Amino acid sequence: MSQNETVAMLIKEAVLAATHPNALALRQAERFLADRSKPKPPPGARRKLAQAEAVAAATAVTRMLRRHRIGVSEACRAAKVTADPNQTYKYALTAREMDDAGTLVAPLRVGRPVHKGLAAYAAMAKAIAAKAGVAEDDLLEELGGALADYLAPFAPERADPYERLAANLSMLAPFLGRVQKATDGEPVDYPEFLRFLVREDLAWAPGRRTLVPAHEEEVLDSAFWEALRVPLFVRRVGRAEVETIRYDADASDEDAVRPQPLGAREAVILEVVWLGIVRERGLRAVLFADPWTAVASAPSTETEPAERFVFASGVPFRHTLTMRDGDGDLGVELGSELEITCPVYRTHVEATADKGDTGRLFSRLAYSDLQVSRKLRIDADTLRELVEPGEDVRWRRALLNAQPWPYVPGFAVPEALPDADGADAPLLERIEHALLGDDLAIVSAFLGELSDRMRAMDAHLARTRRDRRLPDARFRRLMRS
Repeated sequence: MSQNETVAMLIKEAVLAATHPNALALRQAERFLADRSKPKPPPGARRKLAQAEAVAAATAVTRMLRRHRIGVSEACRAAKVTADPNQTYKYALTAREMDDAGTLVAPLRVGRPVHKGLAAYAAMAKAIAAKAGVAEDDLLEELGGALADYLAPFAPERADPYERLAANLSMLAPFLGRVQKATDGEPVDYPEFLRFLVREDLAWAPGRRTLVPAHEEEVLDSAFWEALRVPLFVRRVGRAEVETIRYDADASDEDAVRPQPLGAREAVILEVVWLGIVRERGLRAVLFADPWTAVASAPSTETEPAERFVFASGVPFRHTLTMRDGDGDLGVELGSELEITCPVYRTHVEATADKGDTGRLFSRLAYSDLQVSRKLRIDADTLRELVEPGEDVRWRRALLNAQPWPYVPGFAVPEALPDADGADAPLLERIEHALLGDDLAIVSAFLGELSDRMRAMDAHLARTRRDRRLPDARFRRLMRS
């Protein structure tokens, strides 16, 4: 390999590490296994897949085939793994084992013949990508996620803690893409739940913790509300002076509302950072930054969060933001230019303004975009920008006290964590503890949230079906687990 080719490969791997960590791990393992001059794999690595790993790889490849409507024989020939139609069952599942929607319809029999070489599955994914006209690394990322445990020993140790965190968070998507056992011991299946929503034209209503007809739950920020997600921490991104108006009911006319100007108040702009699992070329772990405004319920120059703050979702950039304050409503309008204290948020606001229909921040399009949660790719740079400034947990407490929904049962990342010297650990270490600690707080939070959705699905089936569909669904879920 020439020097220029080596540099090009290193640049590509650096990009992959940030955007497709599982695809990078797969490519590194594939390169190592193809080099027969290396007689001994790294510690913990194996040249062949175990039976369960091979089945996982064949399952992932079969879902790609079903999704892109490509025949297994066609893909096997293009990948040059076999030209014999009687041997394709070793590389993918049959129609009796998986339906066209990608759902396992029967447990695989013990000892079912399945190919145990990584290279064949990688070649199949590349061939499918070429025939479907999709990005090769996207399908390798999906396959790599299904084989994350097998690939881990081949990947070089990441010195950057944010790279390690990004890789670990990305593994949650393939984990939740398989049948798991919830905290109550019941099997839960997120892909099954998503297919159920599409099939029945239903939507999950987070506030009511139930299923409703899809048209009843139409919201601007659909990706955020549909995602399986857990809150991590709160970040302060700006402040401003706002003009406030209280809307009280007129005692002489129960249908009338009397506005009462209250003057200038202090406002703080916050973002709640969530970890979510979204439908995106299979399942993908992402971050959401959800905007909130905190307004002092009384005039003060003090900026500490306390009971005196009231909260509302969104930012009052263009129109009045209404929030509940005691027995009345509080209308809030921006009274001065917003002072943005976070460079990342400033970049977001400026980029959104550039997209506006008039090229200004207060244009209709820009305003709408700034009211909804922004979806962020999980990579080392994004995590560093969000996490390094730390968190003032007093805003988290104030938000929980004033607006307990949708943060029940609370944030997955602990408010405090003593380090070796007894001091509070930084936010990065608290996130790592929530992800990797003995109680696996983030994983448990996801499973608890998914368990609520599965129970709602089962309750809907029990209420609307008189046949054996619910027992069948539960039984098959148990078998897949």
